[in-house]
Formats: sequence, structure tokens, C-alpha cells
Amino acid sequence: MKPANRLSEPGFASSGDPAYLFGTDFLGRDVLSRIIFGARVSLVVGVFAVLGAGSIGVVVGAIAGYYGKWVDEVLMRLVDMGLAVPGLLLALVVVMLLGAGMWNVVLVLSATGWLGFARVTRGVTLSVKERDFILAARSYGAADSRIITRHLIPNLIAPIIVLGSQQLGVFIYAESSLSFLGLGVPLDTPTWGSMIAQGRSYLDTSWWVSTLPGIVLTITVLGAFYFGDGLRDALDPRLRR
Repeated sequence: MKPANRLSEPGFASSGDPAYLFGTDFLGRDVLSRIIFGARVSLVVGVFAVLGAGSIGVVVGAIAGYYGKWVDEVLMRLVDMGLAVPGLLLALVVVMLLGAGMWNVVLVLSATGWLGFARVTRGVTLSVKERDFILAARSYGAADSRIITRHLIPNLIAPIIVLGSQQLGVFIYAESSLSFLGLGVPLDTPTWGSMIAQGRSYLDTSWWVSTLPGIVLTITVLGAFYFGDGLRDALDPRLRR
């Protein structure tokens, strides 16, 4: 941090060596370095939120789809109630109660993001549970817990991986939104959302402070979605043909 170089424009030094490729912010901090450091926070939050939400959603969805009847009705009505509430709004309320912090954000996103995993898992389970290898396991007297863990869930991996890669972009965007509002990671830790928020006052004179982190965030989220589409094409034999 060099206050004398505050709000320096993006560019190269006169010698040709990179000086502040993305410019500096209002305190003279290198914007590129802060973007790179903020990527660690966003990716850690996104990956662990996907793992947490996926673990909960896959178990709930598999149980609902496998047992059906009243179990399916109760669990899916709970999912419907959760989906009726905007996820970001619910996350805001919970974060305000728990306080700011990276792992609190992971916990909140996991607790609000498992609903989509449960819905997808339940739909796939309804078709998989009628296949011959599941019927064969039942005929041999295998316990339901063994059928679900050893035969059912392994056959759900492909669609769950695709959904998880797409949800990664959603969770990164949600973390940036919370940080933008000052409710995510503490302000002394660089994140893309907080950088965008801090640079709003300088948009008319120093556009790069807020715009460049926003561009990186957009590219990352879009990349996660396109990566998910590519996985879907690669893992679905019908699409390969």
C-alpha cells in the first residue's frame, strides 16, 4: 500500500515493466493483487458451500424419492416452503443473526442451498429406483440403507456433479452480494463484493476500482455455468451421440 500512488490508472510503467496493471484504489493498494487474494475467499466459500449443500440435499432427496408416499410428501413440502423464500433474503437474515465471517457464510449458503440439490436428487431417484439392479438388491433382502448408499447414490453422482458446478457460480455470486452489503467476510479481508462496494464512490473518476472486480466476478460466475454445461454434455451419453 502506497498512499502516494492512490487511484493510479491501470497501465504499464514507462520502462515496459508492469506497474499497476489494474490500477490502485483510494488507499494506494494494488487492485490486481486484491482481486487475486479475493479469488481465494470466493472459491473457498463456493466450494465448501457446494459440498455442504450437496451433502444435505442428496441425502434428503434420495430418502424422499426412494421411500415415496408420506415421506416424499413431507420432505418435498418442506423443500417447496424453502424455495418459496428468496435464498439471498434468507441468507441475509441468518448472517445478521450469526455475524460476519467466512465460515458463517459457508454455513448459511449450505443451509439455504440444499433445496435445489434435494429437488434434483429426488427426481433422478424416482427413475433410478425402478431399475433392475435396485430390484435385484431388494430381492436379495438388502437393507434400505445399504441400497441407498451402495446402489442408489453412486448412480446419482453425474447429475449432482453437474448441478454442483453450476451452483458454484451461484454461491460465489451470493458471497459477493453479502460482502457487498457488508454482511459477508469482514471488511479487512479483500473480497470481490467488498471491492465493488468500496469503489462505488469513485466510479465517475476511477472506474477501475469497482469495475474490474465486477468483470472478474462476472467471468468467474459465467465460467462456472459453462463448465457445468460442458460436464452435462460429457457425462450424458445421449448428448454425446
